[in-house]
Amino acid sequence: MTTSNSLTLPEWQSIDKQHIVLAVSGGMDSMVLLDLLSRKDVYLEAAHVNYGKRGIESDLDQQLVAQKCKELGIRLHTHIAERDDWGSGNFQEQARNIRYTFFNRIRAERNLPWLALAHHRDDLTETAVLKIFRGGANQALSAMTIIDFRRKIYRPLLAYTRLEIEAYARRHKITWREDASNKESDYARNLLRNDLFPALDTATPGWRNNLQHVLQRLETADELTRHILAVYANEQQDALPVDILQQFSVTTRLTILHRFIAGHEPEITTGLLHQAALLLNAQPGRQVRISPQLTLWRESEKLQLIKNDQAALSPEQVRITITSTPDQAALRKPGSLWLDQEKVSKPLHFRAWQPADKILPLGMQGHVSVADLLTNRKIASSQKKQAIVAITFDGKICAVIFPHPDQTGQIGCISHPYRITNESVSALEITTEPST
Repeated sequence: MTTSNSLTLPEWQSIDKQHIVLAVSGGMDSMVLLDLLSRKDVYLEAAHVNYGKRGIESDLDQQLVAQKCKELGIRLHTHIAERDDWGSGNFQEQARNIRYTFFNRIRAERNLPWLALAHHRDDLTETAVLKIFRGGANQALSAMTIIDFRRKIYRPLLAYTRLEIEAYARRHKITWREDASNKESDYARNLLRNDLFPALDTATPGWRNNLQHVLQRLETADELTRHILAVYANEQQDALPVDILQQFSVTTRLTILHRFIAGHEPEITTGLLHQAALLLNAQPGRQVRISPQLTLWRESEKLQLIKNDQAALSPEQVRITITSTPDQAALRKPGSLWLDQEKVSKPLHFRAWQPADKILPLGMQGHVSVADLLTNRKIASSQKKQAIVAITFDGKICAVIFPHPDQTGQIGCISHPYRITNESVSALEITTEPST
């Protein structure tokens, strides 16, 4: 066990000289971390949330934090939760949302990139056990780390147990406030802390260290999963080849899929994860709605994550230019569609394609549905609905404009009757501009 006067700040070199906001509740853990950080040559501000749920006790917490910050010359930001802050449902979850919203606002307003939190090793144990009971995946169990570079969160006390922190606090005569509600087993975390864990300490001494070793092995497994995604997923980490996933066991596929999806939507249920895995053997075009914001699509060779609010190709992105007839090299150049200007009854208008729409593609003898055309041109199933058609004044489809270039780089397909010929005098050039 660490001696009582030797708490240090692990991995401090990674954030040394950074600007930090520290969450301070007034409890032992955060008051100890306030003491440790105040001894460093670092720009530090503090943030405290008064939930007002414990009456005078909540106000006394706030007074203690304010008094200590004044002594140390540290600027304190305080948020007093109002009735409008609270909704219905789980108190702990609502309180968490309130404080993180406040902390992140202070970070942005005060230009303080790093958030320091006073979670300790016992918190990690409690969180891991809760997530095991709730069916969490590998990365969910080991997600709390001393340094989270992506979210810029620093949790140095994860290196220490509650007893080690208390020993430091008593030696340095640090004052803190006890939350009496922590002694009540009304919430799942308190039930573990007050009842289950003490029983395990008696029945199975050493179980906490054993659990930490298991979490370390899970972290290793998660590193391997991240490596697989880094190698095989695309640069945006939103597409994953099906043939790669199919090389792994069912359990490993689920682990990889969970990490893949969690990079965009952290709260994925076990049921949805199993539905997502079924897409590996599904026909292209099948989909699983992961959340109101995200859908996983089965493409011909990959799984593709698409934001549900992803903008469709808009008619405002289409540009029409009347020009002289192009030469053969220009006609073959990707990025433009060319129509015989005199064959097109004007004005043209554009709309989303409909299931009944058909076109006679350039060089073909018969009409095909726009849906089949998009499939034949390998347009991603997740984006087919974004294609638009160009309609002449007399109601004929003269071109289909793809939501993204096809395999040959073409932005669309024109109808054969409107092609450029040797007799053409002038041309309509259709191009598209990227959305802004």
